[in-house]
Amino acid sequence: TQIEYKSASTLTDRTHAMKALVKQPNGVSVATLPTPDATPGTVVIAVMLSGICRTDVYVAQDIIRTRTPLVLGHEFSGIIHSIGDGVENLAAGQRVGVRRHRR
Repeated sequence: TQIEYKSASTLTDRTHAMKALVKQPNGVSVATLPTPDATPGTVVIAVMLSGICRTDVYVAQDIIRTRTPLVLGHEFSGIIHSIGDGVENLAAGQRVGVRRHRR
């Protein structure tokens, strides 16, 4: 099973919104986004802590060009909020750490 991670903010009130640091065409802003649904082969993680690394800074400064809008912060830890079909060996409520890399 290939697992794609989607991040969601702390969902203490269990609403369907998350706060995220987003690279926009004209800069960076904190935005409220809908919490994604767990689709087959994915999990949604309620992010408790996220790091901003040099790559994120370079994206924010347009040194590294990316598509926009783009949620920044690809190294994070949190709690699994929901699980899509086909995901094995993970459970809602489980604490996880993620270091995401594109293939």
